[in-house]
Amino acid sequence: MTAADNNVSRATMAAGGLQCVRTFHADAGDWPPGTDLRAVEYAITQERWNTQRST
Repeated sequence: MTAADNNVSRATMAAGGLQCVRTFHADAGDWPPGTDLRAVEYAITQERWNTQRST
C-alpha cells in the first residue's frame, strides 16, 4: 500500500510485477489532520510471482 499520489512507490511496485487492486481512503486516525487520505493497494498472484522467479 502507498499514498495514491506517491508515483515513485507505485512505479516501484509495478516494476516488481504487482498490480493495483484497489483504491481506498486510509484511516484518518493514523495521519495528521489535513493529510490526503487517498491510498492504493498493490498485489501479485502466486502464479505471477512463480513465473517471474523462474525467468
